[in-house]
Amino acid sequence: MRAKRMYTSITHTPIQIKRVEWASTMDTSSYFKTLIFAAGLVAAGAVSLLGAAAVAAQEPVVAPLDARSPLDAAAERRLPRGFGDLELGLELEQLKERLIADPSFQYRGDPEVSLVPRERQHLVETRGGPFVEHGVFQFHENRLFTITLNLNRERLDFYTLYTTLRERYGEPDRVDPSQMIWEDEEVRISLERPLTVKYLDVPVFQQRRREAGVRDSIRRQLRHEFLELF
Repeated sequence: MRAKRMYTSITHTPIQIKRVEWASTMDTSSYFKTLIFAAGLVAAGAVSLLGAAAVAAQEPVVAPLDARSPLDAAAERRLPRGFGDLELGLELEQLKERLIADPSFQYRGDPEVSLVPRERQHLVETRGGPFVEHGVFQFHENRLFTITLNLNRERLDFYTLYTTLRERYGEPDRVDPSQMIWEDEEVRISLERPLTVKYLDVPVFQQRRREAGVRDSIRRQLRHEFLELF
């Protein structure tokens, strides 16, 4: 006698489990054949998923690229404000104390301090040690404004200095046959041939240039007024 039974059938495509009411009109052997066929479909689907997972696991993981551009990286760098403890902005007495303590120089005191005649500003010139032949320190309104280091070409060379500066501060902002320049809003560092390194206080330099422009304008006006007298 054939009876009406409830069976749980597993179907694939996609994989999901459904409860269906199956009015069985088949005999027992047909039922088991159908069940074995359904199980085979499920097994084949599982093997396919495992194969896809294995392929995905073998794919290399690619790290995200740095979204910063070279300009962004350059904008983040901060140039030093001087050579070691000899920093731009020092007052004259502070510079003297630090020169005495610095083994890169042979500072002898006040005999190496002078005044720039036209500007009435202090200038310190001193001999260096093994690697610095000569150092010049110029002031503006009693603050250190420029540092000029003439280096020993028997112990150092231009390429070594360039490589050192590039590794620390990136590619130079300006290059010409005579010099390479690194600059931000506060400091300019220039490597000049044959072998000189200069540190410049950029805001003070811009101020001095504006003042020089005003003086030139006044001189031109006075010259024009004088010529009008003829």
